Amino acid sequence: MRHVYVRGMISAIWLIVAAASGVSGKPKDAARYAVLCILFLYSTYTAWKKAKKTARRRKLMMETILYVEDDLSLIDGLEYTLETNGYSVDNARTVKQALALFNSKS
Repeated sequence: MRHVYVRGMISAIWLIVAAASGVSGKPKDAARYAVLCILFLYSTYTAWKKAKKTARRRKLMMETILYVEDDLSLIDGLEYTLETNGYSVDNARTVKQALALFNSKS
């Protein structure tokens, strides 16, 4: 989303330059800068719309991570970290369990 804010700031700068050009008696330059401002505003809007759609899609499609770990002390930490970052977690303690889980989810 940072790129959306950057585009918005560039639009504001072009708007200020357009206003300054209009005040200083250069209407052709003011019109050019106003057009640039409108183009950047449209670009900002489309980038925001795309980022919003992507974020919504990520929420709908939760990714699942299957990992194999036999050390009990690491399992809780890994699960906590992955779940707080938005992943669904499946844990297997052996390769045989991992293959069974993978085949059951596929």
